[in-house]
Amino acid sequence: MIFFLKKLGFLIALLSLLSMASPLSANSDYDEALLRYYQSDYTGALTSLEKVTDSHSNPKQLLSSLIYLKQNKPQEAQAAFSKVDIAALNIDNYGDLISLQLFNTASDEVLESVIKRLETMPTKKMITYKVYLEAGNQYFHREDWKKAEAQYLKASKQTLDSGTAANANFHLVLVAINQKEFSHALSYYKNLMLSAPQMDSGLSLLKQIQEATSTNIKLSDLFSTPESHLNFFRLLYDRELYELAKSQGRVLISKYPHLYSIPEVYTKVGMAAFLTSDYRQALDMFDFVMVHFPETPWAGKSKFYSARSYHKLNQLKEAKEIYVSIIDHTGSKEFVAESYYYLYWVFLAQDNEKGYTPYFMEFRKRFTEN
Repeated sequence: MIFFLKKLGFLIALLSLLSMASPLSANSDYDEALLRYYQSDYTGALTSLEKVTDSHSNPKQLLSSLIYLKQNKPQEAQAAFSKVDIAALNIDNYGDLISLQLFNTASDEVLESVIKRLETMPTKKMITYKVYLEAGNQYFHREDWKKAEAQYLKASKQTLDSGTAANANFHLVLVAINQKEFSHALSYYKNLMLSAPQMDSGLSLLKQIQEATSTNIKLSDLFSTPESHLNFFRLLYDRELYELAKSQGRVLISKYPHLYSIPEVYTKVGMAAFLTSDYRQALDMFDFVMVHFPETPWAGKSKFYSARSYHKLNQLKEAKEIYVSIIDHTGSKEFVAESYYYLYWVFLAQDNEKGYTPYFMEFRKRFTEN
């Protein structure tokens, strides 16, 4: 099945590079064909290309193949592309060539020849990654799952950043589901969630695995130790995936109530709840830390944000009491300036000018000092 070009901007850049690399003059038949291509005059472009000499076969055949694709003539596109000399291609254009999906017209043999040539040459990791990923996509569309998996695995090992690895793992999960290799699917899914959980924050892939296996596999089942689950929870929180962080934090609290970092978990679940406007749940978490772990570093943050939660709920009396308590707490400067600031707004909401003015002035003083 033929999948047509999606990235015309990259295509124009690629053809321009090919044209610049060619010794053809500015008034050449190839330049005229390229101009006609840009003008969507595909018949005229092919007529001009017929006059181009064989010494410029690569640019000619590449442009011919693209034109035939535009004309919805896949067989002619395949024939033109089969004449491209893969070995003579500029390696720096390889990644663009593949990402343009020009190889939708290529046979498996052509794809494999490109991959083998690439693996014998020193080149940039990004180009290598793009080639592996797009080759995997081609095999995926052809439902050749084993070859797709092999290419996606190679792409996942090009450690450029978490996003590129996650993209490869995302596709690996789909391949494994299609092969009904669900243990592999879960393994790839775990790699995906550890590198870039935002790619499946809606948990659509996990739902596919659940439906395919008719089981109630949970996200927490992927983590065999409390430490690995804790690190995943931290990752979710740091990536601002607060809904997922709340749910995984609650699982941690339930499964590992005596975990050494449980005050941190309660506080971050509270923060995630606060940042998603779930102020009642936030208060439950913060209150637990203040009652059971008052001497930990997390107690101060919990205390301040419990005041902020009451403030958001318009329970000004409770909020004011906690803000004042933070200000009056000797020996600690944590959240003092912020408490002065929010006390100002509490008094302002109560229309108490005599009350809010000194607090606002103290906040300005402390803010200037910092």
